[in-house]
Amino acid sequence: MTGTNDGTDVTHASYKDTSVHVDSWLNTRMNEAGHITLGLVGQPQVGQNPKSDADFLSNILLNGFKFNVVPGAIQPETPGQLRSIALIPVTGMQAQMIQNSINRSTAAPPNYSLNSALGLDCATWAQQVLKDAGIQTGPMQRIPTT
Repeated sequence: MTGTNDGTDVTHASYKDTSVHVDSWLNTRMNEAGHITLGLVGQPQVGQNPKSDADFLSNILLNGFKFNVVPGAIQPETPGQLRSIALIPVTGMQAQMIQNSINRSTAAPPNYSLNSALGLDCATWAQQVLKDAGIQTGPMQRIPTT
Protein backbone atom coordinates (compact mmCIF):
# COMPACT_ATOMS: atom_id res chain seq x y z
CA MET A 1 0.00 0.00 0.00
CA THR A 2 1.22 3.47 -0.76
CA GLY A 3 -0.48 6.51 0.60
CA THR A 4 -0.01 10.21 1.15
CA ASN A 5 -1.77 12.93 3.03
CA ASP A 6 -1.81 16.09 0.93
CA GLY A 7 -2.87 18.42 3.73
CA THR A 8 -6.57 18.23 2.90
CA ASP A 9 -7.29 15.51 5.45
CA VAL A 10 -7.78 13.13 2.53
CA THR A 11 -5.50 10.14 2.28
CA HIS A 12 -4.92 8.67 -1.16
CA ALA A 13 -3.92 5.03 -1.26
CA SER A 14 -3.56 2.35 -3.88
CA TYR A 15 -3.92 -1.37 -3.24
CA LYS A 16 -3.23 -4.36 -5.44
CA ASP A 17 -5.42 -7.42 -4.99
CA THR A 18 -3.53 -10.71 -4.81
CA SER A 19 -3.66 -14.08 -3.05
CA VAL A 20 -2.01 -15.66 -0.06
CA HIS A 21 -0.65 -19.23 -0.09
CA VAL A 22 -1.28 -21.30 3.02
CA ASP A 23 0.64 -24.52 2.56
CA SER A 24 1.08 -27.70 4.56
CA TRP A 25 4.46 -29.45 4.40
CA LEU A 26 5.85 -32.71 5.66
CA ASN A 27 9.52 -31.92 6.14
CA THR A 28 10.62 -34.05 9.06
CA ARG A 29 9.74 -37.54 10.25
CA MET A 30 9.65 -36.31 13.83
CA ASN A 31 6.65 -34.05 13.11
CA GLU A 32 3.91 -36.18 11.58
CA ALA A 33 1.42 -33.30 11.95
CA GLY A 34 3.43 -31.37 9.36
CA HIS A 35 4.33 -27.71 9.10
CA ILE A 36 2.20 -24.75 7.98
CA THR A 37 3.63 -21.80 6.05
CA LEU A 38 2.11 -18.80 4.38
CA GLY A 39 3.14 -16.03 2.06
CA LEU A 40 1.70 -13.65 -0.47
CA VAL A 41 1.96 -14.63 -4.13
CA GLY A 42 5.47 -13.76 -5.30
CA GLN A 43 6.85 -13.71 -1.73
CA PRO A 44 8.69 -16.52 0.09
CA GLN A 45 6.67 -18.93 2.21
CA VAL A 46 7.47 -18.47 5.91
CA GLY A 47 6.35 -20.09 9.12
CA GLN A 48 6.72 -20.04 12.90
CA ASN A 49 9.53 -22.32 14.05
CA PRO A 50 11.60 -22.88 17.16
CA LYS A 51 14.67 -20.63 16.98
CA SER A 52 16.70 -23.75 17.76
CA ASP A 53 15.42 -27.25 17.02
CA ALA A 54 18.01 -28.64 19.45
CA ASP A 55 16.67 -26.46 22.28
CA PHE A 56 13.10 -27.48 21.43
CA LEU A 57 13.97 -31.18 21.51
CA SER A 58 15.99 -30.96 24.72
CA ASN A 59 13.18 -28.99 26.40
CA ILE A 60 10.71 -31.71 25.41
CA LEU A 61 12.84 -34.18 27.35
CA LEU A 62 12.89 -31.85 30.37
CA ASN A 63 9.34 -30.47 30.31
CA GLY A 64 7.34 -32.72 28.00
CA PHE A 65 5.21 -31.43 25.11
CA LYS A 66 2.61 -29.72 27.28
CA PHE A 67 4.99 -27.30 29.03
CA ASN A 68 7.67 -26.95 26.36
CA VAL A 69 8.26 -23.34 25.31
CA VAL A 70 11.31 -21.94 23.50
CA PRO A 71 12.15 -18.74 21.64
CA GLY A 72 10.51 -18.67 18.21
CA ALA A 73 11.67 -17.55 14.78
CA ILE A 74 9.86 -16.78 11.54
CA GLN A 75 11.83 -18.68 8.90
CA PRO A 76 11.52 -19.54 5.21
CA GLU A 77 10.04 -22.94 4.44
CA THR A 78 12.58 -25.73 4.31
CA PRO A 79 12.26 -28.21 1.46
CA GLY A 80 9.97 -31.12 2.07
CA GLN A 81 6.90 -32.86 0.73
CA LEU A 82 4.11 -30.40 -0.07
CA ARG A 83 0.92 -31.94 1.31
CA SER A 84 -1.68 -29.29 0.52
CA ILE A 85 -2.06 -25.78 -0.81
CA ALA A 86 -4.77 -23.26 -0.08
CA LEU A 87 -4.78 -20.16 -2.25
CA ILE A 88 -6.90 -17.45 -0.64
CA PRO A 89 -7.78 -14.35 -2.67
CA VAL A 90 -7.18 -11.17 -0.66
CA THR A 91 -7.69 -7.49 -1.28
CA GLY A 92 -4.69 -5.24 -1.53
CA MET A 93 -5.44 -3.86 1.91
CA GLN A 94 -5.57 -7.37 3.39
CA ALA A 95 -2.30 -8.23 1.61
CA GLN A 96 -0.62 -5.25 3.25
CA MET A 97 -2.02 -6.25 6.65
CA ILE A 98 -0.71 -9.81 6.16
CA GLN A 99 2.73 -8.52 5.15
CA ASN A 100 2.78 -6.13 8.13
CA SER A 101 1.91 -8.99 10.48
CA ILE A 102 4.65 -11.18 9.00
CA ASN A 103 7.14 -8.30 9.30
CA ARG A 104 6.21 -7.68 12.97
CA SER A 105 6.53 -11.39 13.76
CA THR A 106 9.88 -11.58 12.00
CA ALA A 107 11.21 -8.60 13.94
CA ALA A 108 9.87 -9.85 17.30
CA PRO A 109 8.98 -13.55 16.97
CA PRO A 110 6.56 -15.04 19.48
CA ASN A 111 7.69 -17.94 21.63
CA TYR A 112 7.26 -21.35 20.02
CA SER A 113 5.15 -23.89 21.86
CA LEU A 114 2.60 -26.57 21.12
CA ASN A 115 0.68 -25.21 24.14
CA SER A 116 -1.15 -22.07 22.97
CA ALA A 117 -1.09 -20.65 26.51
CA LEU A 118 2.73 -20.48 26.32
CA GLY A 119 3.45 -19.59 22.68
CA LEU A 120 2.45 -20.23 19.09
CA ASP A 121 3.00 -23.23 16.85
CA CYS A 122 3.12 -22.83 13.07
CA ALA A 123 -0.63 -23.32 12.52
CA THR A 124 -1.67 -20.98 15.31
CA TRP A 125 0.77 -18.36 14.04
CA ALA A 126 -0.63 -18.64 10.48
CA GLN A 127 -4.18 -18.30 11.82
CA GLN A 128 -3.17 -15.20 13.77
CA VAL A 129 -1.58 -13.59 10.70
CA LEU A 130 -4.73 -14.24 8.65
CA LYS A 131 -6.96 -12.94 11.47
CA ASP A 132 -4.86 -9.76 11.54
CA ALA A 133 -6.17 -9.18 8.00
CA GLY A 134 -9.76 -10.03 8.92
CA ILE A 135 -9.69 -13.52 7.41
CA GLN A 136 -11.60 -16.07 9.48
CA THR A 137 -9.87 -19.43 9.65
CA GLY A 138 -12.25 -21.56 11.65
CA PRO A 139 -11.74 -23.18 15.04
CA MET A 140 -8.40 -24.50 16.18
CA GLN A 141 -7.87 -28.22 15.71
CA ARG A 142 -6.14 -30.51 18.16
CA ILE A 143 -2.61 -31.55 17.27
CA PRO A 144 -2.74 -35.21 16.18
CA THR A 145 -1.16 -37.66 18.59
CA THR A 146 0.41 -40.83 17.27
